[in-house]
Amino acid sequence: ASLWLRDSDMFRFSTKREYFGSNKRKQVWMTLPVLTLFQHMREMKLINEALPAIPPALANDGIGRSAIYARSQRFKESLRSLTANDVVPDPDLPRVMLRDEADFWLKIPDETQQEAWYQITEQTLMNHSDFLARSSIRLSDGSPMHPLTWTYIRKFKRSFDTSGRLYAAFTTFKKDHRLGITFNGEKACSLDLSQLHPTLILRIAHGLEKEEGLITGLNADPYDMPDFIWLPRAVHKTLINACFNAKTLDSAYRALINAYWQWDATDNEYDCTIYKTKKKREGEKCFPGDKAEAIKYIEAFKFRHPQLADFVCTGIGLLLQKFDSDYMLNVIKIATSMGIP
Repeated sequence: ASLWLRDSDMFRFSTKREYFGSNKRKQVWMTLPVLTLFQHMREMKLINEALPAIPPALANDGIGRSAIYARSQRFKESLRSLTANDVVPDPDLPRVMLRDEADFWLKIPDETQQEAWYQITEQTLMNHSDFLARSSIRLSDGSPMHPLTWTYIRKFKRSFDTSGRLYAAFTTFKKDHRLGITFNGEKACSLDLSQLHPTLILRIAHGLEKEEGLITGLNADPYDMPDFIWLPRAVHKTLINACFNAKTLDSAYRALINAYWQWDATDNEYDCTIYKTKKKREGEKCFPGDKAEAIKYIEAFKFRHPQLADFVCTGIGLLLQKFDSDYMLNVIKIATSMGIP
């Protein structure tokens, strides 16, 4: 079902036995029965090897790559009668997931699963899914949205004290496609909490609703950066939040010098991407002067926004994600109880 649902025939897959069924693995579905099934599918010529694995010694970055496989024509012909409605979500799908620093899934302790917040989260998201299943959700082209597309999973990293944001496949849709979704024939509504993370910092640290002072003025925008006026506000938002997320000045510099911005004609707005790999860069470099210019940017932000300055490079972004995910969970709980999908 997973291979059939993919848009592309090609996919990477490791068959190293130690990757399956271990306490630490990248994906929760990587179990020994899955590996056995995969090997049977290769023998039956439902899957072909397209490109062999790249050993670490031959890889440019020294990491290596798993083999690339492709679903065969026989596979596609065998499944020509399958429809999206035949693929159903796993009823035992965990709604809360935890990853470690290396991005491996971790087993959630039994005692954690008994805690009130965990059970409330699981029940809220299950009730949400049950309600959406009765809400006749359709995509912008009028076709029905599959439950796997709107099923929320709450994902934590390292601990349950930070992050915990809610993710679903539809959240990656382009803006027009998201707003084109309908519920029982009614168009979706999108609500945006402007300047949420800076506002949370002001409330936590100073008990303020907005910045105050001679430099900022009484109605300042936390993403206002007059010293770098050539960068659009949407770009400043990404850069400033990256500074809050960074734990050290060095990690903040690395993020900023790998930031690129461009106009997104699809969403009709500016987009800023911070690259973490060697992936091809698209757009204009935010800081052509690299580290020296990035340092000036951080210093300028601290000067213009003194009430937010102490939280730059503290890693507070993960805690703020926890706050806004708790808020989102309550929105879902209340909306479901009111019959609003």
